[in-house]
Amino acid sequence: MSIYDIEVTTTIPAPHEAHKRVNDGARRVMREYGKLLVQDWKNRWVGWKYEGRARKWPRNVSRKEWRSKVIPSDRGIELQVTNQARDFRGKNHSYVEVVHRAGADTHEWIVIRGQQKGMDDDFRKRLTDAVLAAAFVPTKRRRVGPSSGGASVTGPTVVL
Repeated sequence: MSIYDIEVTTTIPAPHEAHKRVNDGARRVMREYGKLLVQDWKNRWVGWKYEGRARKWPRNVSRKEWRSKVIPSDRGIELQVTNQARDFRGKNHSYVEVVHRAGADTHEWIVIRGQQKGMDDDFRKRLTDAVLAAAFVPTKRRRVGPSSGGASVTGPTVVL
C-alpha cells in the first residue's frame, strides 16, 4: 500500500517583497534626479543684484539651502526639492518664495521650474524603466503549505 501526497511549489513573490523591490528602484532613481535638480537650481540661482540690502548682510544664503529628499506619502513615495532660507530682514517667511529678477514680475522659482520641465521627461522614462526592471526580477522558489501560511494541496489516497 502506498500513499501519495501532492506538493505545490510557486515562484510568485510575496506581495511585500515585490513592493519593496519596486519602491527601492524608484527611490534610487528619485534620489539621483533630486541631486540633479538641486545642482540645476544652484547653477541657475546666481546673478543677484541685492539692491536695497546692506553690505553687512550675507550673500548667496538661499543658494546654499537647496535640498532634495524622497519621502513616503499617502500616494506612495515623493521627491521634494526645498529651500528653507528665511527672509534676510528677520521676517519668518520664505525668502525664495518672493525673489524675482530686476524688472521681472514672475518669481524666479517659477521661471526656473518651467525651464526644468524638459528634464522631467527623462526622469519619467528612467523611473518607469526602474519600476519595470524591479517588477520582473525572478524570485526564489517558495514552498507553499501550512508552515508558510498558504494553502496546502493534498491528493487522494491511492491504494495499490
